[in-house]
Amino acid sequence: MGFGTYIIKKVLIYFSVLIATLTILYIFTFPVLQEIIAKSINFQVAQFAQTLLKSSHNLNSTQIQLAEEKYKETLINAYGFYKPVIDKYFIQMYNLLRLNFGTAYFIQAPSGSRDVSAIIAYYLPNTILLFTTATIIFIVIGTIIGLLSAKSRFWEK
Repeated sequence: MGFGTYIIKKVLIYFSVLIATLTILYIFTFPVLQEIIAKSINFQVAQFAQTLLKSSHNLNSTQIQLAEEKYKETLINAYGFYKPVIDKYFIQMYNLLRLNFGTAYFIQAPSGSRDVSAIIAYYLPNTILLFTTATIIFIVIGTIIGLLSAKSRFWEK
């Protein structure tokens, strides 16, 4: 077996494990995500209704209710709420492979963006700095403790 064949097999195995892991995560988180999306839609519709009530005094309650229903249907279609699960799965996997993580609902980047990629890009350098610093500290402390314990032979007693 040549080196090229070995690399191809490893890449295929890694890709298969990645797809399997993402599929398992999607299966386990799907009900929770559906509930979050439903609550988000209801919250956005309630905010829309409050905005309509405050801004337009000449609309009656049936007109506002009709506008709410239309807005809710628009949101449901935008989120793909009624699409089959398998379609949602493939859309989600396609977006993940393109590194399109969507929009955050509860957090935003300091720039004001709710794009998850922008949030990750903002916080990733500090995360890498923290991880690298901690790794260096643990390597230094571990090496010192290892040298001291090897020198004193404390562990052989």
